[in-house]
Amino acid sequence: MTLSQWIIANWVTPYIQRAEARGEARGRAKGISKGRSLGISMGVAKSNAEWRAWLERKDEAEAQGLVFDEPPPDGRG
Repeated sequence: MTLSQWIIANWVTPYIQRAEARGEARGRAKGISKGRSLGISMGVAKSNAEWRAWLERKDEAEAQGLVFDEPPPDGRG
């Protein structure tokens, strides 16, 4: 084994592998963060839509003088 092969095998290759591992970890963390924020925004949008629909049904029933006993979307009440 020549000196250049030894340097590549013992210094260069491990350095590259560590850099790739750091890049993968950063990419994974960024993907998880984006996934969480997307999931939260989708959940908020779904919840808002459910509440709007419930409130419309409630207002319509009250305008017609009907009793509205449907529980709210969050299950409380």
